[in-house]
Amino acid sequence: MPAAATPIDPRLTEPHVSNRVYLGFLAFLSERYGREATRAAVADCGIPFSYLEDENGWVSLEYTSLFADAVMRHLAGAEPPLAYEHPAWDLWRLAGHYAMIDDQPARVVATVRALASPAMVYRRVPGLVSRLNHVTLMEVTDQGRGFAVIRARPRAGAPPDLPSYCWSRRGFLEAIPALWGYPMAQLTHLRCIHDSRNPADACEYLIRYQDRKMAPWLWVGLRLTPWLGAGALIGGLHFAGQMAVGGAVGLLVGLAVEGWLRLGAANRRYVAHNERFISLIEDTDSRYADLWGEREELRRTALANRKISGYLAHDLVEQIMENPEIELSLGGRRVRAAVLFTDIVGFTPRCADSAPEDVIRELNTFFGHVDPLVAEHGGVIDKRLGDGLMLVFVSHTTDEDVSGAEARAVACGLAILAVLPRCNADLAAAGSAPMELRVGLAAGELVQGNLGSAVRMEHTVIGDTVNLASRLEGQARPGHLLMLAELATHAPAGTIKSEARTISVKELERPIMVVEARPEGD
Repeated sequence: MPAAATPIDPRLTEPHVSNRVYLGFLAFLSERYGREATRAAVADCGIPFSYLEDENGWVSLEYTSLFADAVMRHLAGAEPPLAYEHPAWDLWRLAGHYAMIDDQPARVVATVRALASPAMVYRRVPGLVSRLNHVTLMEVTDQGRGFAVIRARPRAGAPPDLPSYCWSRRGFLEAIPALWGYPMAQLTHLRCIHDSRNPADACEYLIRYQDRKMAPWLWVGLRLTPWLGAGALIGGLHFAGQMAVGGAVGLLVGLAVEGWLRLGAANRRYVAHNERFISLIEDTDSRYADLWGEREELRRTALANRKISGYLAHDLVEQIMENPEIELSLGGRRVRAAVLFTDIVGFTPRCADSAPEDVIRELNTFFGHVDPLVAEHGGVIDKRLGDGLMLVFVSHTTDEDVSGAEARAVACGLAILAVLPRCNADLAAAGSAPMELRVGLAAGELVQGNLGSAVRMEHTVIGDTVNLASRLEGQARPGHLLMLAELATHAPAGTIKSEARTISVKELERPIMVVEARPEGD
């Protein structure tokens, strides 16, 4: 049976940079170093290679940094971090060139070619970048025939720019004219964020490039002009010459008009196709962002639920999730339940002889042994009373009668006493003294619900049963569970029980019948 896939850390797939930016780069690395070496280089970055090949996916800046380090270390043979001037960064520039090759799988190429000419692409670079990268802001500060000045800087609130971003931009901007068969653009880096001597607040690039070649119809017209002029001279007639020149001019004008009409129609088709293509990309990216946001919201909700579950019992959390308006309102209902109190014997002098940090550590050791037993027996930790616990056992379902909750409470109290030797062994290993424990248990009618105010409320139980359980715990012998006599019938086999006896309890008018018990072997 194949092993389950390791879930991707959502921090690595935050929608910062589109996978479409990575497609050409992955193809470049695979061609240069081999596909297996490339896969191995990015295997430890936290995202499967197959995820990066999905053009509809996105990755975060955190992943981009991990990816750059992995490529440098495993493929370029350079140990990060690297200075901006390090020659290994040229790999990113070459990858930018490669991404612009027409036969690459990167959909960036299809988008760029749809814009019809280098001049139009450089004019539209800010919009293109914003669709593929949500952390970098680019703008055209100047543009003329055959040149453009483009500025790039991190968006407000985005993490700092990285050298890999700058080198990738350089390669991309240089290679744009190559899509139409023109030479690579000449790029001058006017200012740089990563300049070690004089860092700027933005990277600014001066790009000089060759634009659209002369249209074929104009070239034909110019080639015909000398012949038409020669025909006029050979004719020797002024009128004929005028007619020939006029015809030549008319032919050129006609060709020009027809050519411009065709060019205009072609450009309109390019723009229409480009807008439709970009609309599809934006729709896909928008859906990804929405899904990522919903996933993050679900993750935060799940995390909040786990945190809530750490404070409340599982049953109570389920009740709140099913009916939050009722379960989170003030008030209560009468129930019959069992209430159990535990207390560490001699805890006050123990605190006086120990550092506060040691006391907390010892208590956490104790609770670490006891809490799983409470959950195992279906109890609710109503309160932690410093060195003790108040536990409540209520019927799980309408099918479970009261005796079921009482039996679970008795079994839990004895299990807590039984686990104490293991707890003491852990305390001894840490250099702490052993603990002794008293447990008291009562059952009866009480009120369960939310107590407090709209500002802050506490889910708890109140009533005489709670007070009685607390009094019984106070009269129990160390290492024993003192409970109402009628509850002793729920004690499991092997439990060592005392004979029933009567005791006086403060605030009760008459004595009550109790039984004291301890686990076998204590």
